[in-house]
Amino acid sequence: MDETIPINDECVICYDSITNNEYIEPCKHPVHHQCFLMTKTNICPICRQNVTCPVFKCNTNEHDKFLQLHYNSLIFFTVSVYVFLLFLFFSPRTHQ
Repeated sequence: MDETIPINDECVICYDSITNNEYIEPCKHPVHHQCFLMTKTNICPICRQNVTCPVFKCNTNEHDKFLQLHYNSLIFFTVSVYVFLLFLFFSPRTHQ
């Protein structure tokens, strides 16, 4: 069964507009990620349903940009560590 996502452009905590389709799973109530983190609980503020793993959905373009940014950061970090290790192991050592 395909569940539809409620169309609501307002966060249920701060009442500010939501521009990137953020909502929590499984109840699908619209909540900003930062607002939900500030509650310091895993319970939906509307239906009091236990949110075991909060997932915040966003539109596909934003999600793809987010993944690409983190992928690029991971590659940069990996290459940096590799270059550092190469420098560390193959640099000329001075003898005293």
